[in-house]
Amino acid sequence: MTKYDSVKRHLRERIAAGEMRPGDRIPSEEELVQLLQVSRNPVRRALRDLVQEGWIFTLRGSGSYVKQAQTTDRITLSCLISTEDRRFESELIRGMRIAVENHPSMNLDLVLKKPGRDTRQTIEVLTSLDTSGVGGVLFLPVLDAQRSVNRMLGATLRSLQRPDFAVVALDRFVPEYEGSYVMTDHKRGAVLMTDFLLSQGHENLAILYEHPENTSIDLRFEGVRQSFATSNREIPRHRIVLLPYEAVSERGEQLIRGLLADGVTCLFCFENAIALEISRLARTLGMAIPGDFSLCSFDDHSFVGDDQGFLTCVKQPLDSIGYFGVDIVLKNLESPRTSPVQMILEPELVIRRSVAPAFTRADG
Repeated sequence: MTKYDSVKRHLRERIAAGEMRPGDRIPSEEELVQLLQVSRNPVRRALRDLVQEGWIFTLRGSGSYVKQAQTTDRITLSCLISTEDRRFESELIRGMRIAVENHPSMNLDLVLKKPGRDTRQTIEVLTSLDTSGVGGVLFLPVLDAQRSVNRMLGATLRSLQRPDFAVVALDRFVPEYEGSYVMTDHKRGAVLMTDFLLSQGHENLAILYEHPENTSIDLRFEGVRQSFATSNREIPRHRIVLLPYEAVSERGEQLIRGLLADGVTCLFCFENAIALEISRLARTLGMAIPGDFSLCSFDDHSFVGDDQGFLTCVKQPLDSIGYFGVDIVLKNLESPRTSPVQMILEPELVIRRSVAPAFTRADG
């Protein structure tokens, strides 16, 4: 047996025996030279042939890895993203694509579906999916004010699950469904922002939000309350305002003037679209941010052009949420899990020009 054959046989036997599993990094050229006491040329030839034969794949600058066993089935990942925010969507999808590229051996399709911002529509899309093959579903949950509708959603999600078909929620979880999810630590993000605002003298802040049924909103309120409680303060109920972003143009001026008259110095928007509409309205009214009031939000992906780099925000790792969502599905196909994977990622507080210390705010 030639030295080339011995290197090739050694690696194939280890892979076949399960000592090196799909995705595992195989020893480097130098490590194989030392381990098998051969020169570099037979090692390089063996690795090149194993790539051509489908045993391994190589990532430039990273090394060689065991390839996923080929299957005649296509692996379909259906992605249900119910948002009108293109940048939010694009960041999630970018992370998904990176995860796919990290599994280049897989015969994988990413299929994007847009069910709209309605729980019943999401259920309809889920029940219409072809789940006869292997794959999974990643979805951005849209919850309903009626718990019975959410229970229907949970039952639908449970009906889709099987060992070769995973279901993963993104950005928030569904209380009626004990499944896998990847999301930001929303409570921690709210604590970071509120602690910062209080340090800047913004005890008199107001919270603007929509979609009270979403679990992410509940967690953000928990964070605000925790931060205020730590400082022995409490945010008045009348400064917590349910305000759909579509209603800002109609109700916004009266709301802002009323809050400022009440002594509010900062508006903390739980959703980025509201912050964008408030910023536009303030410009129309001739109000300065942060001169007349400070403004902050979760994320800033709605702000483009000259407004980028303006908004103080809690930054969510949306690309990482997309990446790990796909990664959970693919790893489940390699080694089916009996328990859900529930991953919570750390947010980042990004301090920019839209928040100034409260005592520098211009009067009236």
